[in-house]
Amino acid sequence: MNRKISMRDIERISKESARILYGADVADQSCSPNTEDYDSVPIPQIRMANSEFTGPSVIDIDQSNLQLANALKIIEAQTNNTTPFLFRSEAAGLANIKGAATLQSAEKEALMAKVIKRHEIAKAKTNIILWEITKRGYAMIKRERPKWKSKGDYRHKFCVYRIAYSFGQQGLRPTFEYRRPNGKLVDLLLSKDNESIYVEICASYPVEKELVNIEKNLDGPPTPTAMYFCVTDRKMKNSLKQVLQDFSSGFSLPCPVEVILAGDIIGPLEEIR
Repeated sequence: MNRKISMRDIERISKESARILYGADVADQSCSPNTEDYDSVPIPQIRMANSEFTGPSVIDIDQSNLQLANALKIIEAQTNNTTPFLFRSEAAGLANIKGAATLQSAEKEALMAKVIKRHEIAKAKTNIILWEITKRGYAMIKRERPKWKSKGDYRHKFCVYRIAYSFGQQGLRPTFEYRRPNGKLVDLLLSKDNESIYVEICASYPVEKELVNIEKNLDGPPTPTAMYFCVTDRKMKNSLKQVLQDFSSGFSLPCPVEVILAGDIIGPLEEIR
């Protein structure tokens, strides 16, 4: 006679599965694996075997968690780099993780394990993917989460630092959070000789708020030679251009103001180590 499976049987099987997967009894945990709290889910006890990555804090892992192991290699390679703001493809290359399918599987496992958050920024006719390492991710590779000068969320910081790097390769000196005489903070100042470019990152709506940046950036001397509004979302570009056109209708701005896709002025890293 077939035996009916009760709720108690299901709970017992679930607890046993959790014990096998995570190496701990999670019966008393107050939050489920689907919680949005990235730092409260039990961290799997992972052993990495046969790892080719030789970073200073490589974790041991078994073959059943190979894709998560690949993800951890990628985020550790990212943190080891002199410029830690890397695109997913750049970090994967450093970690020697090859193949689109392998990379996508690693990303899927990393998202499920809540060691990363996935972001995109617009470039030309595509989007570029970047990984933000969570507090939980840093814990798994035994690193402290760094602090950066730039304000805003991760995409905002990413754009500021990579744009600064790209223009730095052209000889312009970057200044993060440049304070104008009127107290206004500019996301990034790029300067060289008599040239000064203000860079503002537009990573959130409404785009109309950028008019405040224009007014305060042009309120009294010094006047920049150019101002760039770098949008992370392609849909923002035309909307912001229309807002700026309406704003400046009937008068001329004292310097050129351009709206561009953030990804279009982020060049490849010339030196990755």
